[in-house]
Amino acid sequence: MLAPILLQLANMKNTLFILAIVLQAGFSQAKTTLSTPVNQEPSSYEVDSNIVTSIIEEDADAEEVAMITQGLKFSRECKKFAFDSNYGAWGKSVTKLLGSKRYPNLIKGSSDLRKYCQNYNTMSYEDKESIWVLIIASMAHLESSCNQTPARQPSGPNGQLVGTLQLHKGQEGRYAKDELCKNGSGNTAGGSFLCGMSMLDRQMERYDSLFWNESYWAVLRPNSNDRVKDPQGRLIKPSSVIKLAIAKYPACGNKTSKSKSK
Repeated sequence: MLAPILLQLANMKNTLFILAIVLQAGFSQAKTTLSTPVNQEPSSYEVDSNIVTSIIEEDADAEEVAMITQGLKFSRECKKFAFDSNYGAWGKSVTKLLGSKRYPNLIKGSSDLRKYCQNYNTMSYEDKESIWVLIIASMAHLESSCNQTPARQPSGPNGQLVGTLQLHKGQEGRYAKDELCKNGSGNTAGGSFLCGMSMLDRQMERYDSLFWNESYWAVLRPNSNDRVKDPQGRLIKPSSVIKLAIAKYPACGNKTSKSKSK
């Protein structure tokens, strides 16, 4: 009877020995895991942080636009283009139209645009979008105080004007020569931008100029006799307001924030 008992004790001893080895190995592995860095997938916090950072970077362009328009004392209605760090409905409309690739000459720029925005050729697409939101917002401020239905409805050489960019009412398609711009499109802000940007694209393609003495809009004519007040109360040409807005955009890299336009 002693032999079976001794055999059982031996087996128990072996089992305890193996268990000790396993426990030791497990402890060593745990120690190694804690002390040795390993490649891991980014945590949900890190992913969220990256998303927030990208959103902040995207909104930074809109924030610059908002700061410039507010600094130049644009009409309150112009906040529909950009407000705080976000594009408003009108700003988004302009960027969406640019993204349609129907206006390659706007994105390409012109020689006089590069004069007031020295880095235009090398700027990111997002910065170029912001420049055009600024230009359209500046034009809308000067043309209609950024009001789709201004209280005063002026007339142009060929009839009544309408909308944010003051297009000839019922003749928008005639001037834009764009199949998407119809007569009556100026009755909505989006239609005004579509037709107006088509007209600007053709102007820049033909004359390589944003500021042109024969432009459809007087606010883009350097030879205009009209005058408006700048933030300091000085009387300047409407086109100078737009040049000043462009020159103030940081990514343009101008040596001074003040436009030398006259």
